[in-house]
Amino acid sequence: LSSFPTFTISIWNAAAVFSSRFAVRSATAAKLSRLQQLLCGANVLCVQEAHGHEGDPSTLTREAPSHLHFGSFAPSAAGGVIISVSRSIAKLVDRFVQVVLAPGWCLALQCIGPTFAAQFINIHLEPALPYAGKISLLEDIAAASAAFHGCTY
Repeated sequence: LSSFPTFTISIWNAAAVFSSRFAVRSATAAKLSRLQQLLCGANVLCVQEAHGHEGDPSTLTREAPSHLHFGSFAPSAAGGVIISVSRSIAKLVDRFVQVVLAPGWCLALQCIGPTFAAQFINIHLEPALPYAGKISLLEDIAAASAAFHGCTY
């Protein structure tokens, strides 16, 4: 890959950015404001504990149009991981591929373009996951990294 861009990656444990029906309006507004601040300083933002549903990234498209947003959510609305990619990086990408390694807990986003191939993996280990399950998930992440033809972060 001839022209790999310089970029910044940030990670944020949001503690329920999408739980507005359970939170007071000011708390939800504060979380969205914090999210927007983080996005201003990052080309890639990995959010953990979003506590949402599959339709919630469309909310981010409206609230934070500077980035493209991809997510994986658990059926119970617990967990929830999001990967947001700035539009400046997205311009280098022809194809985005989402690989859900553990619904709501681990998402890989492959960004593939003619001169740029990067895979971003966002993991939030479920504390209640048994040790063997954690080992299995980490092995799945290692396999996804090894199989991807580009850089993995």
